[in-house]
Amino acid sequence: MKPKLYLPLFVVFFQIIVAAGAQTPVLFSSSEQQSFVVHLQPGNDPAHQASNTIIRELARISNKRPDRTEYSFAFDVDVQLTRRGSRLVTRVDMDNFRFRGDFRYMGFDMSDVLLPYVDFKLELRQRGMLVTTFEQKAKALEKKNNRFSFEFVDSLPSDNHLRMAFSELNLNITHINRRGFDAKIALISDYFNTDALLQDLYARLQSIDVYQLDYINVNRQQLRDVQMGLNRFHSRDFFGHLQLLDYDPIAMVPKMNNIMALHQDVTQELNWVTENLFLLYYERGLEQIPAAPYAAINSFQESLRIMPEFAPSILELAKLLFYTEFEYHSSMNLVKQTLQLRNIDPQTRQGLQEFSQLLSVEIQELANDYENADDFMSALETWSLLLDFCSSMRIANCSNLAEEGISRAHRGFYKDFIRKATQMLSRGELQQAEREIQRAIGYQRHYAQHIRYAHEADAILQQIKIRQHRQLIEEGEAHLERQSLGMALKSFEDALVIERDYPVFRERELPDLIKQSKRPLLMAELDRLNGALQRNELQQARSIMNTVDDDIRAYDFRADQEIVSLMEEYREQLQGQHCANIQAQMDAIMRRVDQHIMEGKFLAADERFEEIIRLSNENRDCGLSLISMERRRAEVLPAITYKQRFTAVDDHIRARRFAEAVDHYNDAGRYFEHNGVQKFRLEHKPLEEFSKAYHPDFVLHVANMFANMGEAHTSLYLIYHLESMGFAPRQMRNAQEVTGRALARADAAENPDWKPRQKVREYTHRNRSLRFMRRAYVKQFRRTR
Repeated sequence: MKPKLYLPLFVVFFQIIVAAGAQTPVLFSSSEQQSFVVHLQPGNDPAHQASNTIIRELARISNKRPDRTEYSFAFDVDVQLTRRGSRLVTRVDMDNFRFRGDFRYMGFDMSDVLLPYVDFKLELRQRGMLVTTFEQKAKALEKKNNRFSFEFVDSLPSDNHLRMAFSELNLNITHINRRGFDAKIALISDYFNTDALLQDLYARLQSIDVYQLDYINVNRQQLRDVQMGLNRFHSRDFFGHLQLLDYDPIAMVPKMNNIMALHQDVTQELNWVTENLFLLYYERGLEQIPAAPYAAINSFQESLRIMPEFAPSILELAKLLFYTEFEYHSSMNLVKQTLQLRNIDPQTRQGLQEFSQLLSVEIQELANDYENADDFMSALETWSLLLDFCSSMRIANCSNLAEEGISRAHRGFYKDFIRKATQMLSRGELQQAEREIQRAIGYQRHYAQHIRYAHEADAILQQIKIRQHRQLIEEGEAHLERQSLGMALKSFEDALVIERDYPVFRERELPDLIKQSKRPLLMAELDRLNGALQRNELQQARSIMNTVDDDIRAYDFRADQEIVSLMEEYREQLQGQHCANIQAQMDAIMRRVDQHIMEGKFLAADERFEEIIRLSNENRDCGLSLISMERRRAEVLPAITYKQRFTAVDDHIRARRFAEAVDHYNDAGRYFEHNGVQKFRLEHKPLEEFSKAYHPDFVLHVANMFANMGEAHTSLYLIYHLESMGFAPRQMRNAQEVTGRALARADAAENPDWKPRQKVREYTHRNRSLRFMRRAYVKQFRRTR
């Protein structure tokens, strides 16, 4: 139930105003001023709950008693009745609200949320008799422009003796007023709370030191956070909702202006630091070198991360890495990188050359130390590093020393392989010894320019193979005795490989031992082959059969009747099953052919026909029949041929061979008619309709063709189509002109008295895109006449 403030019922009689001769006569007019008071209502009536809550809150903030807290407002009520034709129009205006009393909250004007809802009933009477009642449902009042309009169809005998009266006028403070009041209170509370937040934002801006290079991102994030805070303030629109230009107790406006100005200054200064960050890091690195060289390294690296080609930072970093970290490789790369730069100041270039000489001497000493310690890998890497550096820097005699060191390191590697292989052979570690000696042989071959011969390695490898050969035969015999046939076969075959590749004693029983191990394995493969055939796994069966065939030849089982007869039997089974599968595949393809034909996909059907023929040709041994397929293909051959000719038309159009496309299309049409292709539910469209489905250039070609043939109306039809597609008039000028002339000749022959400019409008419809046809038509018509 809505709380209401009741206005005592009053009746106002309006003076009749006769505005003779006026376009909208004013029949009634009145202006009244009303005032209302909102105060605490006794009891717990729900109708007063919203207004009582507002009064109590205003009393609390004003430090007053609720029963002595109130606010009032006055406003003007204007009523006017006019006539518009057969209708009477009533207009009620409520405006010019003026508040007094306790309507402020913490100094802020709350009148915009204290305006009530209004509803009323307005009676129209004539000579004391009720004519009609205008009723206005509850509507929120605004500070300005509250207008209510009503209309009534006039059936009265005259406009005299009319009077109007409010039978009811109610102002209601509702829960909507309370929600608006609470929302504005919350906004005012937020307004006062922002004072501390604004101070915090200002303090955060003042705390930013833009020259703290390691905190650039932190400072930039601080600026973003401040900007987000400012955005949040702007999003609340304190200025618009609270009219801060009139009343701003915490001075939010000047504080916000100060923060925005400081934010702009700090942002500009931080941007300058960011643009020159590489130089600032370089200067900081120079200051750190004496007391904190590792920190200086980080500073120079940061400088180069920002500006990779800043030569002074590269040189200082190379020196520090050399003197503090002994990173020769990194130092040399940095020096070479710097010398490849195009713009280097003379002082930096001289420093690089001096440092390069010192660096080459230090690396030579390091490589010699590795050689003396038999660390040939490190020696080789160091000498190679020096050679690359010397070649780039062109240091005198440096490259020759590096090349000699590289050769010594390679020879040391080779001798180390020989030493390890000899030790392994003496301990009976044959596989390890062979692996090591093969590495020695491969190393010698790869670096023959440094190591001329591998005699020692070859002699040791021969000893290894002799012992391996005897060992493999003994292992194979042991596996064979335990029926470990696969392992036995591998041992015997490995021994046979050694006999073939190396001059060792040949074991005469070795071939028989190999066959004795292989035959049971071969019989097991034949069992697998039979299982694959039973499961119709023909691909696996072929793979097994090929493997068995290879093994029969490789291990000389061609005289073994049991194996050979089983292979023949399985080969016949494989062929029979294969042919049955092919026939089933061809039958499935024919079913797809029938489906394609039913769907009108004749080219797809022809592809399936070709697939069947290919299967038949690839499997001639199966004796497959093609009679039913060929009969079916002959039935639909006219449709296939027509579709193939139609495909040629598409190819010519894509290749922009438009004349050939038209010729092939007409040939396809003649074939269509001659062979009755329409019985296959296919359609051959007229050329002008067919062309519209393609690129406008092809449509233009067809239009020109019809125009030159004298079929002006067909050409005109295509010109209309091109114009609707936005085709440029200049591109179809020839078609327009030829069509216009043809139309003019026909029209002039029919009636020479026609006016050409008026007649041509029937074709052009005043379309400027068809101006070339209009000009050609008029000119030809006059010439013909």
